[in-house]
Amino acid sequence: MKLRRSTAIACAMAGAFGMASNVSALTLDETFNGFYVETGDTSNRGINVQFFKLAPELWAGFVTGFTYDSAGNQLWFSGTDNQVRPGDTSIDFNINLANGGRPFGGNQVPSTAAVQGTGSLVFNTCNSVELNLTTDTTSPIPNVSDLSLDRGESLLGPIGVVGPDQCVFQQAFDGCPAFSDGLADSSIPGVPERACIISGTFTTDIVLTNDIFWIMNGPVFIGNAGGTGNSNSVTIEPGTRIVASGAAEREAFIVSRGAKIFANGVAHGPVVFSGLQAAADSSPGDFGGMVVNGAAPVNDCPANDCDGEGNSGQYGGDNVFDSSGIIKYTRIQFGGDSFNPEDQLNGLALQGTGAGTVIDFVQVHANSDDGIEFFGGTTRATHILLTENQDDSLDWTFGWQGSVQYIAVVQSDVGDQGIEADNNSGGFVLSPRSQPQIANGTFVGNSSTDIGFLLRAGTGVNITNSIVTGFGDGCIDIDDGPTFTQSIDGSGSANGTLTIANTLINCSTNFINEDGDDFSVSDFFSGNGNVTSDPGLNGLFPPNGAFYLEGLIMDASVFGNLDLVEYAGAFQSEATAWTAGWTEFLD
Repeated sequence: MKLRRSTAIACAMAGAFGMASNVSALTLDETFNGFYVETGDTSNRGINVQFFKLAPELWAGFVTGFTYDSAGNQLWFSGTDNQVRPGDTSIDFNINLANGGRPFGGNQVPSTAAVQGTGSLVFNTCNSVELNLTTDTTSPIPNVSDLSLDRGESLLGPIGVVGPDQCVFQQAFDGCPAFSDGLADSSIPGVPERACIISGTFTTDIVLTNDIFWIMNGPVFIGNAGGTGNSNSVTIEPGTRIVASGAAEREAFIVSRGAKIFANGVAHGPVVFSGLQAAADSSPGDFGGMVVNGAAPVNDCPANDCDGEGNSGQYGGDNVFDSSGIIKYTRIQFGGDSFNPEDQLNGLALQGTGAGTVIDFVQVHANSDDGIEFFGGTTRATHILLTENQDDSLDWTFGWQGSVQYIAVVQSDVGDQGIEADNNSGGFVLSPRSQPQIANGTFVGNSSTDIGFLLRAGTGVNITNSIVTGFGDGCIDIDDGPTFTQSIDGSGSANGTLTIANTLINCSTNFINEDGDDFSVSDFFSGNGNVTSDPGLNGLFPPNGAFYLEGLIMDASVFGNLDLVEYAGAFQSEATAWTAGWTEFLD
């Protein structure tokens, strides 16, 4: 028998129990909230499901339902599962019988009597679940086995709640595809049901669907690592989770030169790369990291044919507009293999990727090396969140000539720089010269972290409308003569190739002035709308009415390809924050 969603009862139940509004779809979470009612049956049994966030990647699933005893009397029951984690496809609960009260038509939650037995809900899609009730012989609640429940109608829920049509999990699991290595052994601790294994090199198009929990057993290469002759792609559906098994080395996800990735997550269904365990059980280095190789210019190797870190393949070329695809609404967490001090995998390594590559709404969390590193190329990135990474948060080298706008950084206690910037440590003046644009950044350090901005090895950069605060060793340090000369006369003129404008800094030591510097870093910073002042942040967010939220005009001659906003920092307010819904680890 099928159940359909009932409009009137759904709204009443939502009012009674309070629909959660912080949508952050992974496996079972607030996306699945809703009321389901039986169809094709006069008894019209039904349930209401509510998921409540307890901690990063941990939910409580609350079930309230009604059925009928043998005499046709309506009975209400409820139950809660407080350990719902990514990869779970069911929730299990003790059944409590409602002893008075009515969960709709009012705001009261029914009181409960003694435990009547156990129940489970098995989720097939956002709109289809199966109910099981196993009750004690003395309970008036009858047993129910595999009763099919369906939300059915395409209705929007209360504001902030994703409706059945908008939920990304519309396809039921039907086995592993032919390109996978088969179904994972669900008897292994930590491996969920509906998990398929992938590894090795893929040279034809593949799709990673969100009905499957994907486990990497070793590195995954999209295209051959040599980077020649590749034209295939990987498409990753919104809400898909791809994790490392922990049983093999270098479990990284690598897009080879010439191949493409289309990871088009959405705010209520991000793509997630992670270690096998949920957040509470994960550590930096559980997942190898993510690498994208492109064919845009770099300055570090002959014929633009560079060797990627961690044996991640060849990259570089002469195509400024090269596209390696799209990575959008994607979270990369607990990554970072380290093979030796000079050979480590970042959370996201963009190696020679071009201006046609889209990087938008990406979080890198708790990587054992850098959060994001650009190895040359021309890629522009927007809406970047880097949290608790253990080396530098944003790093570039080898002649990167792209940009980042709207970037928020929370530096780990064991982390280094907010930005570590090089042209090339082996050749400060090599061409093409690193010359990115950084706008609307919020960089938050702490007393244990190193430097907010470390600009060195001949890099150029234009930074504007940003905030740097709390870094233990200082806010800004400029090293190496060829870096200083990028600012031309040391005045920080907007016509220079090393400039900082409309930026607010606040560290115990704001400027690191060292013997041998071409000029004073504090003199370089003065003027151009820059100030030294406490931004008064609430975490990453500005207070209402902060002086830096208006009137800071960006130089269109330098930043004309970016959004010309007039506030400093990654956010204009917490209420309008672009991190809402798809990110974790900010609470």
